[in-house]
Amino acid sequence: MIADQGLKSLSNCLQRLNCLQSISLNFLGCFQITDEGLESLSNSLQRLTSVQSINIDFATCRKITDQGLKSLSDTLQSLTSVQSIKLNFQGCEQITDLGLKSLSDSLQSLTSLQSIELFFPDCSEITDQGLKSLSDSFQSLTSIQLINLIFSWCPKITDQGLKSLSDSLQSLTSLQSISLYFQG
Repeated sequence: MIADQGLKSLSNCLQRLNCLQSISLNFLGCFQITDEGLESLSNSLQRLTSVQSINIDFATCRKITDQGLKSLSDTLQSLTSVQSIKLNFQGCEQITDLGLKSLSDSLQSLTSLQSIELFFPDCSEITDQGLKSLSDSFQSLTSIQLINLIFSWCPKITDQGLKSLSDSLQSLTSLQSISLYFQG
């Protein structure tokens, strides 16, 4: 099973790269991955300044916490250009509002963003405040092609969280597709 040591090996390879157009990494169900592995991966990508597409899946990696998401967020913030971001943290139950705040802070600097897909279903510690923090990152955008957010089975998100998201999207003048999932 893939664990932190495997991510460190991959990180050693990636940190030598100066240019990378697309990143697609899927660690679905790799239960042994922790913040340490995610931080190693994040640090290896900080040399990059521009990436067209980032697709990273840590679904059901239950040992990842806000600290791991903050490491990845810091890397996103160091990029000057990203067109598409897809992050999946389904079932990472230790991610809270603090992790979403870190992610939100990094997204606000990505003015060339055209597509964002964020999956946090079964992250039961995320509340209206976390969704509000994330929503704040959309206020700096006027145009985006795709927003896809999944917060199913996050019982602490209520009508107030959805209102915060709706309010933030009012700054958009162009949006081609939006998908929102708040089941349960």
